[in-house]
Amino acid sequence: MTFKNRKFLITIMLAGGSLFLLFVLLFILSRGIKKNYQELILSQKELDFYQTKVERIEQIRKDYQQLEPDFEKVAGLFVSAEIPLKAIEFWRQIAVSSGLSVKISPFSLPVKNENWDFLGFRIEANGRFGQIMKFLTKTETGPYLSEIQDLTIKKSEKTLEAGFTIKLYVK
Repeated sequence: MTFKNRKFLITIMLAGGSLFLLFVLLFILSRGIKKNYQELILSQKELDFYQTKVERIEQIRKDYQQLEPDFEKVAGLFVSAEIPLKAIEFWRQIAVSSGLSVKISPFSLPVKNENWDFLGFRIEANGRFGQIMKFLTKTETGPYLSEIQDLTIKKSEKTLEAGFTIKLYVK
């Protein structure tokens, strides 16, 4: 073998080895790039997911702020189960403004698949028919969530005696 042939052979071997090393290096780098790309895609999906969650939470906060006054109004419809004095005082004021004499007492009502807690009251009233109707109307349209369960009216000498049971919903 001549010097030129050896030199040519060594150059080809070095070039072949260099190309082989280059391909191995590119292969290793491409696997790393592919892995990093997949991680990037996964991170982007997670980021999109959490951004959507944050947007939903912000929308819920805005909706809550808009509805908060309504929630307070709804909460005001219910009286305290331990101390229902506000409702009793309300009924007494209505009775006075209607010109009725009333007797208010707790009353046990049967529970029939109720979703909300309630207290029962028995109200005995004496007065004219218009006064009793005024009292009933104001009770039904009053600030507390209540339901008149039954009503009995008896005529006495000069007035009517009305008795009714009210279901008062409580917190």
